[in-house]
Amino acid sequence: MAEVADTSNTTPLVLAADGSTVALSADEVLNLAGDQNKYQIRMFVFFALQWAVIAVVLMGQPFLFKPPAFECEASSAPGIKFPCEANVDNCKNSSLTITPRADSPDTLVKTFDLYCDRVSYITIVQSCFFVCGSIGIIIFSYLADQIGRFVILCGSFTLTAFMMFIASFMTNYAIFGVLLAICGVGINVYVTLCFIALAESSSEFFRQISNLLVLICWALGEMLAAPLAYAADSDWRLLCRYCVGLPLLVMALFYIWIYESPKFLVIRKRYPQAKAVLKKIAAANGRELPEFIFKESLNTGSATVETQNDKGPQYGYGDLFRYKSVRYSTIGGSFMFFTIYFVYYGTTFALTSLGGNIYVNVLVASGAELLAYIVTVPIATKLSRRVTFIASFALSGVFAFSFFFLNIPDECNSAEATCIQKTLQTVFISLIRFGISIPFALIYLYLNELFPTVVRSLGNGFCQMMSRIGSVLSPVVTGVLTGTSISPMIPLGIMALLASVVVIPMKETFGLPLADELEENVAKGKESRTSDEDVNSSNSSAHY
Repeated sequence: MAEVADTSNTTPLVLAADGSTVALSADEVLNLAGDQNKYQIRMFVFFALQWAVIAVVLMGQPFLFKPPAFECEASSAPGIKFPCEANVDNCKNSSLTITPRADSPDTLVKTFDLYCDRVSYITIVQSCFFVCGSIGIIIFSYLADQIGRFVILCGSFTLTAFMMFIASFMTNYAIFGVLLAICGVGINVYVTLCFIALAESSSEFFRQISNLLVLICWALGEMLAAPLAYAADSDWRLLCRYCVGLPLLVMALFYIWIYESPKFLVIRKRYPQAKAVLKKIAAANGRELPEFIFKESLNTGSATVETQNDKGPQYGYGDLFRYKSVRYSTIGGSFMFFTIYFVYYGTTFALTSLGGNIYVNVLVASGAELLAYIVTVPIATKLSRRVTFIASFALSGVFAFSFFFLNIPDECNSAEATCIQKTLQTVFISLIRFGISIPFALIYLYLNELFPTVVRSLGNGFCQMMSRIGSVLSPVVTGVLTGTSISPMIPLGIMALLASVVVIPMKETFGLPLADELEENVAKGKESRTSDEDVNSSNSSAHY
């Protein structure tokens, strides 16, 4: 038997006489198996298609809840109906009977009578979608760091597909709301984990490009929501069943060709499973791996350690604040993510209240978002993360504060009236969307680089939970300030400028490999190895 020293570890590896077994790290094996080849491209294509359809769910809600045209009937003139609006004054007028016009689109508002005293039910269901999503992220992100990425990722996506399809048949709004809330859990967990799974199975360059290309497909799906809603005449059942539910159910079959994260399996010391997954990836990429043993398994000093089933240390959300190396990453990342969603959805809800053609408003804003994602592709591979975040947050803040000078005149306040100020507001909201879409495109990539593998899902989950709070608060703030002397865009601008300051102390991760362990544990490991070397040296001296 021959002994070959491991250059990254003081423990020697005993090899067969023919040298057929080599010691490799998880990253080195992934590189040999192919870290930007057919398998990674397959993952990207699957996720991109899924994101495009999910965009229709999230960004198509203005069309699902689009108010129909109403008509009124006065008690003093029964049988005579005239066009009217379901505004506060008409709803309080007991002499008027308000009903949706028979020829108006079958939106959720029309089907479930979500107007007048039932209009608050819209906000309740939309808020539950995000609140339940936040709760789901906290629970399932923790489980993903314990039992694995694949089970949670596949389960959350399949759950979303089934719930959305079933919801399209509902005749009771309360049941529909419950099913939509469950969809919120599935979608939010899926969004958190798909980028983690992609990052832990690919190279740095592929990770950067694929993340951004997935978001470009998201923007294309968002733009597709408008023509789909128009073609379906905003019929919510057609949209939920055939444009979202059925495509997602078909796409759930894609997970037959997706495997568990090899980096997760190695960090959890599930070496036989990690080796099996890497061999599958190599086969998918048309490559063959040599016989190897993981370098990470050598820390115990036994070459047979790969047969053990030690899961490694278990971490919880408290550890994100207990360890200094990830403490500010958690705090800063949470504030950044909160701001991104607060501003992003704030502009979305503002678009629906501008009046004019809602389809055009959404298309213009979505086009600005798509342009931002395209611009971010070269930025992600050439500029530092912090500089990009600071500049884009500041840009969004400046555009938001421009609303100090874009007041709508009284004669232009009705939904049908058009004026240059409304057009300028649509343009500047689109510019805010452009500015905030750049950090939106990078935040998933940045968080994966900030948090090591052992707490990556936890860190992502906590930050994304805070982002959902931002998405819940944005319609509240927009609704409270609409109609007052303060533009709803001003709070968005304040938060964006604050976020640009919060980014300054954050770590720079551009060009660095993904970390697997917490810095404190890496330092302890080095101290332990140094201590062992000193002991061995002393023993050798004693012999002489």
